[in-house]
Formats: sequence, C-alpha cells, structure tokens
Amino acid sequence: MTGRHLAILALTGLFCAQALAHDVWLAPKVAGKSYELVFGHPEELEPYDPARVEETIVIDTSGKRQVVRSTVQNSKVEMQVGADTALVALYYNHGYWTVGADRKSVAAPKWKVPNYRTSSHIRLFNKNLLAWNAALSAPVGLELEIVPLTNPLKLKPGDKFPVQVFYKGKPLSGADVEVMGDMELYTTDASGKVEVSIQKADLQYLYVSHMEPMKSNPNTDEVEISSNLMFRP
Repeated sequence: MTGRHLAILALTGLFCAQALAHDVWLAPKVAGKSYELVFGHPEELEPYDPARVEETIVIDTSGKRQVVRSTVQNSKVEMQVGADTALVALYYNHGYWTVGADRKSVAAPKWKVPNYRTSSHIRLFNKNLLAWNAALSAPVGLELEIVPLTNPLKLKPGDKFPVQVFYKGKPLSGADVEVMGDMELYTTDASGKVEVSIQKADLQYLYVSHMEPMKSNPNTDEVEISSNLMFRP
C-alpha cells in the first residue's frame, strides 16, 4: 500500500466538536498490512469489548466485497488488508448508557437505573477509504454514513469535496458534517449533499451524527448515532 493508505491515527487533540464523544477508528499496526480497532479519543484511548463490533465491510479496488480477515489480539480487533483493499467499514455497538439521579452515566438500559434522568443507545460507524473505485460513491450499507461523491485521494488543501450523508439508506437533510481542523459546520441540503473543504495534505476526518427519539422503548429514550469517514489524499 502507498502512503495514502490509512496512516491513522497518531493524532493528538486534532478533533473539533466531536472530541467530546467517543469514537472508533483503525490505527496502523503493521504498515500497509494490518490495522487494529481503537476506541475513545485520540489523546485518551480506552479498552473496549471486541464482541461489540457487529458488522465489518471490506471492498476491493474492483468494487467487490472481500472476505473480512480479522482476529482478536490483546483484547483488540486486528484486521488484515491486502494491496487491493479499497474500503474498510465497520459498526461498533456501544450499547445503552443511562444517566441516573446522581448525574453519573452507567452502561445499562434505563429500566435498570431507578429515577434515571436520560438514556441513550450509542451506535458508532467508521469508514476508511484506502483506494478509489467509482462504486464507493454509493452507500455501502451502514445505518449512517458519509459517502464521497468524487475521488478525494487526489485533492489538495483548499479543494472542495462533495459528499452525501445517508441514514437508513436514504439521504439525510439538515445534517452537520464536521471536518477535522475546520471550525465551520457544513449542513447537508434536501438531498443530503454538501461540499466540504479539504484542510491539509494529510489525514482527513469527516464526522456526522444523528439522534432519533425512541417512543415507548423499554431500554432507552433515544438512539445516538455517529459516523466518520477517514482518508489521506
């Protein structure tokens, strides 16, 4: 793999508003060959449960899906990629989190917390673009995802980059897309599309979130979903 192939993430303090939320991404383990899933914040990683990785999608440079090659090493998911791997996407189910009367958040559905204040089901999605194929300008099937509408791997700082946000397979309007290192929010139009600015000739991190109330749900009051798209021009 070339240098654009995901030298993710020896980053510190470069996330903007999303830094307050937990996230998942892939970090290089053996350059160009394997990556491990990490969880938390760039400046403060946290342990996680590998069993919560409930879906992984790998697409090759011809646009076809590959068999996922992953193992669990030292309580971390390790993924092997090939020279023809174009995209790795995954879903991490962070589970139910409920704030109790003491204002502390615990990993439990709301019915387990007496006099709870709020409760959320947190779902995290991650896409890593390693090479380009026109097939990647369409959704790959994540519940929430940022879709690149053109090849971003040849872009330069200052270039505009069109993307489209999908939720449950349909364009999501009014969603704020954040770009690492950029204070501006980019809001999707009625068709879920928006143009963002490339910030630098380095790792790009795009982030979007969506919240949906859950009426009469015994476990939670709402679903909090976030999704990121990472690539290196």
